Amino acid sequence: MKTMKTEEIKNILTRLFNEKDALKNVDGDADIFDLGVSSLTVVELQIKAEEALQLETTTSDLMRHSTLNGWIKLYSNLSQQTAV
Repeated sequence: MKTMKTEEIKNILTRLFNEKDALKNVDGDADIFDLGVSSLTVVELQIKAEEALQLETTTSDLMRHSTLNGWIKLYSNLSQQTAV
């Protein structure tokens, strides 16, 4: 499997976040739950992200890393791990 660069992951996740009204142009360090995002929205984004990135993580990990930058870091680390 090809390792994705952090910038590629950032671009994909930013696009997906921008599809949700509550997350349009969100600051990378803003907690998505403080913005009114539900756990159902997290799962919807997770499904789209995992399809686009070809990487998988747990919903609980995404909820613990509840910022755009947190998701970018989490998926970037996963990408690096799958390349080994």
